[in-house]
Amino acid sequence: TASRTASRTASRTASRTASRTAPQRIDLELQGADIHQVLRMFAEIGNVNIVAQGDVQGKVTARFMGTPWNEALAQVLIALNLEATREGNVIFVCARG
Repeated sequence: TASRTASRTASRTASRTASRTAPQRIDLELQGADIHQVLRMFAEIGNVNIVAQGDVQGKVTARFMGTPWNEALAQVLIALNLEATREGNVIFVCARG
């Protein structure tokens, strides 16, 4: 599926070691990818835990080149009218509003 392809591409592009000074930059192409699969992919890339509220849903199409993973995540959330709150190593995602 598109999400698996995107995940493989991002995994190959992103370094497995988390930087303490700057977020990893990724090259990522998503086509009709389910938001839950995308969130799992970002959790793996960013070495964080992501919790999605029950009403989080949607599909996303986007392309990022050399973009910090956290900025790419923020743009995906905006596109789907979602927002995130971070506490330590946990990102909580819910519908905006």
